[in-house]
Amino acid sequence: MIKLVIDQKRCVTCGNCDAWLPGLTECVKHGGLMISENNPNVNAEAIQKAIDCCPLDALSLEVMQ
Repeated sequence: MIKLVIDQKRCVTCGNCDAWLPGLTECVKHGGLMISENNPNVNAEAIQKAIDCCPLDALSLEVMQ
């Protein structure tokens, strides 16, 4: 399982991630968005684009054990 995390200290709510993943900021308010390969709603390309487009590198992926 992977978790998409927003570093709240870096995030300036510019909206770039919401452009690629609508509603993302609401989903991760409480610490992260869990991502499962089996979830048909997960678009790996959009997730990577959101991470790449963050001007302050506030988005990261964390592997859960």
